[in-house]
Amino acid sequence: MTGTITKQRNKYTYICVSVVLFALVMFIYRLAIKGWFWYDEAYSMAMIQHSYCEILQITSTDVHPPLYYFMLKGFAALFGHSLLSLSVFSFLGVVASYLLALFPIRKLFGIKVATLFIILLTVLPITQFLALEVRMYSWVMFFVLTCSVYAYKSYLRGGVAAYTIMTICAICAAYTHNYGLVAAGSIYLVFLFTGLRNKRPIGKFIVSLLIFLFVYSFWIPHLWTQFSNVQESYWIGTPTPKELLLYCYYFFSPKNPEYPYIFFSKTTMSVLLMLMLILLTLIIVAGVKLHGKEKTIKLKTANGFIAVFLLTMIIPITVSFLLTPIFVPRYECSVLGPLLLSASIYVVELSTKPKNRNLLIAAITILLILFVLRFFHERAYSIKNSAIDLDIKEFVESEKKTDNVIISSWKCPSTMARLSAYITDNRYYIIGSDSDKPYPPFNMKGIMALPDTGMFYIVTSAKEPDLRLREEYKIKNVFSTHRRGPKIYRVECTKDKR
Repeated sequence: MTGTITKQRNKYTYICVSVVLFALVMFIYRLAIKGWFWYDEAYSMAMIQHSYCEILQITSTDVHPPLYYFMLKGFAALFGHSLLSLSVFSFLGVVASYLLALFPIRKLFGIKVATLFIILLTVLPITQFLALEVRMYSWVMFFVLTCSVYAYKSYLRGGVAAYTIMTICAICAAYTHNYGLVAAGSIYLVFLFTGLRNKRPIGKFIVSLLIFLFVYSFWIPHLWTQFSNVQESYWIGTPTPKELLLYCYYFFSPKNPEYPYIFFSKTTMSVLLMLMLILLTLIIVAGVKLHGKEKTIKLKTANGFIAVFLLTMIIPITVSFLLTPIFVPRYECSVLGPLLLSASIYVVELSTKPKNRNLLIAAITILLILFVLRFFHERAYSIKNSAIDLDIKEFVESEKKTDNVIISSWKCPSTMARLSAYITDNRYYIIGSDSDKPYPPFNMKGIMALPDTGMFYIVTSAKEPDLRLREEYKIKNVFSTHRRGPKIYRVECTKDKR
């Protein structure tokens, strides 16, 4: 019997290691071909050009806390500010989650749960986004997952070390993303409810909660300022029924919802996602039935992780409808860890029943298809946009002179953001806004009208007609980027505009 158990553990250990190695190879390949970045990533790159004090000042009125930018700036100081280096830092957040599964999760929940968690984290299409995006999502996911795991360990054993890790990760999650704050609060609520219900000692828990509240209290005035700014003006709208559906399938989508379709159609995606959601619903029903029959400790623990996920989703959705919209699909990534861990626990328990195996195999098969489609779609989109970015890089290299004046409307913020990341010593202006209005963290200011004299550059989107500029200005030289992308015009004008 002992030999059989050992062989089974070794088998799952090999699977774990194999999946992690596969993930490493896949993401390293994706890192190697990543040659472009979008506005939000440029935002991160611009932010770390500032000092730590300036980052603190900018984020105090922004929508995200400062910890991620502090971490990214420190990493860039050691390994450089290249796109590759900064993307690797995001990938390390996923690697940290793998390590958490290989050690604490394996010890607490067993090798099967740890193996399935690693498989799900790898093949879930959304991981291909958060693992490489120069943003905070992979790290807030890790902090929330670690906080959840060590909250459970603290509940079981009450050790000081477990409480310490739980508290530190709760603080890190809250200072990394505002959804991390909601997730940390949800973890404390679930812990308190469970502890009181089961009459467990909560002295150390209260100490942990007080430390968390004390450390985060320094940011509360800034959080209030952020919330006030969001109420006055923010790009997020109130969730529509279509967007609520997007929230349901966002983790499984074979492409980024903001990207165009490349080699598969909307119909193909809709059919696959519908099948995935139907299978997921059937698995949830099977899980509810299983819990009704077998109320084991593992299933109750999984319910706790599900509660953390649901609370973290319900609170922002409620605020979005009652006060101001703050719910964005990609913010869901913050609490992906507890959701996957609860799913892993339930699937392992369901797989012991022969009648559930075909259902689980079908779901995994559809998930693998979505994973493959996401991989090739992201690859194709990256190659396509790298061609556009290559044109911008060539323009940058051809203009050796610094202190150029570059002007744009706010119709192509991504191009302006990337240009400011490539050439930090130029002067960037957004036309049509208040004069000298800053656009932190970018090195941009507002300008009321185009200059009457001198030489400057105008950045336009691909959809803006060239004729308007040709009619208004005497354009001596024109630099045009890739035909599918934005255009950059070199303008030399005098007061005798046409």
